[in-house]
Amino acid sequence: MAMSRDGKKAGAAYRKALELDPGLVAALINLANIHYSRDELAEAQALYERAIEVESDFFEAHFNLGNIYHDLGQFNEAQSCYEEASASTRFYADTHFYLAITLEKLDRSGGARALACVPSSLRRKVNGSSWRKSSRE
Repeated sequence: MAMSRDGKKAGAAYRKALELDPGLVAALINLANIHYSRDELAEAQALYERAIEVESDFFEAHFNLGNIYHDLGQFNEAQSCYEEASASTRFYADTHFYLAITLEKLDRSGGARALACVPSSLRRKVNGSSWRKSSRE
């Protein structure tokens, strides 16, 4: 996927911010988000992990790292990340939703019975092709 000129400028600005302050977690997360949106999962993963090293309870780093692990089919790791994200911010519904989906894939939940409680619009999000799109929100 080609990045717009503004996207390239944003990436360069985040890298410059990180040169000046390597521990600037918001810059790490936003740069990782750029890589994730371009399907550069290894780069995004490394940046999310670095953000967690700097600030271990940063919700977005755990949640987005969970999305990467889920995309890669590494469901045990995704579960761990979603649980960490949930511990940081218990009121973000998507964390619990994606944790439930991950648990289903690990066959540790009630399977189809759990999905019966989820509105059909959200089920389509997961069962359809929009999982990757929705996991980047």
